Amino acid sequence: MENETIKKKFIGVWELVYIDMRSFDGKDLGRGRGKGYLIYTKQGYVSAQLGDPKIKNFKSKNKYEATNKEVRFAFNKVDSYYGKYEIDKENGIVKHHLEFSLFPNWIGTTLERSFKFVNDHLVLKVVGKAE
Repeated sequence: MENETIKKKFIGVWELVYIDMRSFDGKDLGRGRGKGYLIYTKQGYVSAQLGDPKIKNFKSKNKYEATNKEVRFAFNKVDSYYGKYEIDKENGIVKHHLEFSLFPNWIGTTLERSFKFVNDHLVLKVVGKAE
């Protein structure tokens, strides 16, 4: 399949159905429900807003009044980033070149995901150890 044909398959809004969780040392933590969207544009941009659907509301309606515990819990349950993407057809990898991320250490880095299309689903997997 040509690179442009593959890119056309990526373009659009993909809803997160589930996430296979792993620890930083690669241990399988099982499958969990996820919530969010991954958006690929024809101009070569990617945007991801992914989280745990069980996230709890803060006690205060003002986010600036949240407790440290609430903020830490929420931060660990949500990923959000954007940047440009490229497809490595030869190796079956999509590379997300991050321009911004909720986790600042990811800014300026590249997240690599193996990909495959199964029916109408895009299946992505972390390449190497979990980030």
